Amino acid sequence: MENMDPASLPCPKYIDEIMNTRFENPDIIRICTNPSALNLRHRLENVLGTQNSSYFKDGFYGYADGLLSLMCHSKPLPCNDKGECITRKDANHTLHIEQLEYG
Repeated sequence: MENMDPASLPCPKYIDEIMNTRFENPDIIRICTNPSALNLRHRLENVLGTQNSSYFKDGFYGYADGLLSLMCHSKPLPCNDKGECITRKDANHTLHIEQLEYG
């Protein structure tokens, strides 16, 4: 679902440090582990098939990145082969959680 090719970062060690330490923050842990966020993660995993993807295991950035791109370009949100779809409410909730993670 990623829509951009990875760029070479000017300081990957710094970026890795930010990504790894953000989950040491108790507020972020609380946000990402509340029942609403856990239910949303489960729903996203079921619809998108990301249960075993390391890219999606920490936080909501991977989900938010792809969903925002679809929403900005007025593209339909994804569905799985069972007809379960990501709703606009799911997408907005994902973007909200992602903003809290990085805000």
